Amino acid sequence: MTDVMLHLEILLPAFLAGLVILVTHIPLGSKVLSKGIIFFDLAIAQLAAFGVVLSSLVLDFSDATWTVHAIALLTALSGACLLYALRKHSIKFQEAVIGTIFLLSSTGVLLVLTQDSSAHETFQQLMLGQILWVSYEDVLTLCGYTLVLIITWRLIQQFNKELAFYITFALTITMSTQFIGVYLVFASLIIPALASQKFQHRWLVASLVGISSYLVGLLLSALLDLPSGALISWCMVVMGALVFMLMPLRTNPKVLLAEDT
Repeated sequence: MTDVMLHLEILLPAFLAGLVILVTHIPLGSKVLSKGIIFFDLAIAQLAAFGVVLSSLVLDFSDATWTVHAIALLTALSGACLLYALRKHSIKFQEAVIGTIFLLSSTGVLLVLTQDSSAHETFQQLMLGQILWVSYEDVLTLCGYTLVLIITWRLIQQFNKELAFYITFALTITMSTQFIGVYLVFASLIIPALASQKFQHRWLVASLVGISSYLVGLLLSALLDLPSGALISWCMVVMGALVFMLMPLRTNPKVLLAEDT
């Protein structure tokens, strides 16, 4: 009984954090797919991680948390604004720029690590995530962030819908990367949205894929003592594939007819 309560105490806030993450990542992931810039999120997440690692050269993480967040946000926003400026170019050109951003931020991290070996652990956490370390206070913080993001999205949309997407995306990815890691951010954005593409009720299907993946992944990570972020990502791929295979039975025939014509 004590072991069960201990597991619940650890897993429940992590699961709640996953639910909050999905609130923003599912609609943003669908938007990314519709634009055809699939690795946009991975590049921005890597930029945010680069900002955090870069700040390790001059800052003490324990004493300058908000400054670290600000540097990560600035690097992510710089990439998002660049891609916003290039949005009217061809998808191939945009994907090439996205790949270059990912290359520079990834290799930039390696350059920083040669100067500060203590930043290696921080980078490892940013890539794999530490969702099991999430507390109820972190969940409340995530809820606050999410509310601010939704309000920001709505406000900027009144003036410029495209700019609202890019800015909100950078803000969202910067937030979630520091809670659940780059890999799980990418999985949460793309896989549920991709699995639900052919369904009539996309948001519902994507939510079921995401929620079930976080639930099963967290439970398996506790039982098997495996990294939770990596296992949730694998569960999401499996769940997404199973849902996608059900597509011929559940999809709206009118959708397929429209695509065939």
